[in-house]
Amino acid sequence: MEETTMWKGSRSQITNGGVYVLCLLVLIGVIVGGTYISLVWLAAALPLLWAAWVWISTAAESFELTTERLRMKRGVFNQVFDEVELYRVKDVSLARSVFERMLGLGTVTIETSDRGQERLLIPSVRKSDELREHLRTQVEIVRDRKRVREVDTADGHIEHSWVTSFSAVRNHQAVGDSPCHTSSAVHDFFTMRPLISPAFLILVGMLRVDAAPLSSADLEELRERLDQITESASSQLDRRFKVALDDFRAGIQSDEAAMELYLKCVEKVKFTDKQKKSQDFRDWKRSHEEQHKNPHFRQALRHQLNWLCLSLRASIRPDDQQKLIPEMSKAMKDLFGNSLELKGQFEILAQDVSSSVFFTAYELGDMKPKEWPNSPIMIAAVYDKYLMPPLRRARAYQDLRNLWDERIKMELVKESLKENQEKPSGIARSDKPTPKIAEFQESTLPELLWSKHKDLFTAGDEKVAALEMLKHIEVNISNVKAKEWAEEFKTLIAPPAPKTTLPP
Repeated sequence: MEETTMWKGSRSQITNGGVYVLCLLVLIGVIVGGTYISLVWLAAALPLLWAAWVWISTAAESFELTTERLRMKRGVFNQVFDEVELYRVKDVSLARSVFERMLGLGTVTIETSDRGQERLLIPSVRKSDELREHLRTQVEIVRDRKRVREVDTADGHIEHSWVTSFSAVRNHQAVGDSPCHTSSAVHDFFTMRPLISPAFLILVGMLRVDAAPLSSADLEELRERLDQITESASSQLDRRFKVALDDFRAGIQSDEAAMELYLKCVEKVKFTDKQKKSQDFRDWKRSHEEQHKNPHFRQALRHQLNWLCLSLRASIRPDDQQKLIPEMSKAMKDLFGNSLELKGQFEILAQDVSSSVFFTAYELGDMKPKEWPNSPIMIAAVYDKYLMPPLRRARAYQDLRNLWDERIKMELVKESLKENQEKPSGIARSDKPTPKIAEFQESTLPELLWSKHKDLFTAGDEKVAALEMLKHIEVNISNVKAKEWAEEFKTLIAPPAPKTTLPP
């Protein structure tokens, strides 16, 4: 969403009226005194310079409200620029002195959770009531869009809870919770500690009444409470999963959506959670602006989000992982079929999605799937465990052969992506294979082809695969693995050992 200016203004010069009147009186006094003593005329410049300086310094102080933040500028020679993200605004108030009311002015006071800028003043501006309403409305809009709410913690600090759906809050209110519980409900959305701790304290209180052994009734009550805690924890987990999945799917839809979600997650994980100033995040964002505008980087984020969605679904229903095979195959083809749009992004694509900033921001640490490829770059794991076994069982030899060719091409593209990541962008790229690509073609590629022929042979396509294996050994006879391949081939085509029968 493009950031636009909603209001812009500065402190009214009328508030300097007392200074200007005083300067005028001094100037009149100088003029009168100059009629008697000529040297007094030299002092006439002083009130003029003073009035000019007050006017310029007031004009140099300006405020700008945009759809995202409040910007402030002050200083004549040494200028200071500052800004506060609107979602950090806690309270907006308006005060008018008698003098300001007579002149149609007002002072807006803003309380924020930004450390170092806890209180901001926009003094003596016109249409101050409209400014206050603009601020209050836009703060709520930004919070809803960024899906963040503030929760007062025990130490008095403000904690930002990132949410994507307010259904949890509405559900709490629907069963009779009072409004004061709403903020804690939102906070509980991403952490179960507030849920478990009270129940634990209740149990401890029950047990410390006296040292007598537990009765049957006590044991039954403990089991019931434990079941309630477990059920609530499971419900919290399911809610987190659904919320995260909805947001990740929305981020996949476009480069802009993926980038927006990425920035929000980075801000939460690396700045908000670490109690850093919003200015630190803005400085970081400016220093990485070139990377964030890179379309290859944005594409890589979308591929990472897509794989993360598949991983979450695999973790929540591990027995149904086979149902994800068509989507897994499409994700791999989309990634490796558009490798030119992903130059220099191997690091993101190879990153374990469970260590990504998306996974961390949504606190999904207990949803990491077991025995699941943790990135789309893990080609061997994807094909060997998920894509190829159904074709082997079905004896679909041609489809299996095509899938092997597809996998081998992807392995070559993977090496190319890795090479682009390691090679500085300023170095010209030639059509001649790089040493690593050449090594892949001379060493890894023959091994992959041998694995293909051997797999087809063991799957049942013995006649065609045997001829291919023999040809492969002949073409690659100088390969260091040729002797090993020949021994494997002999073992595969060796006649079965005769069965021995015991004498009667």
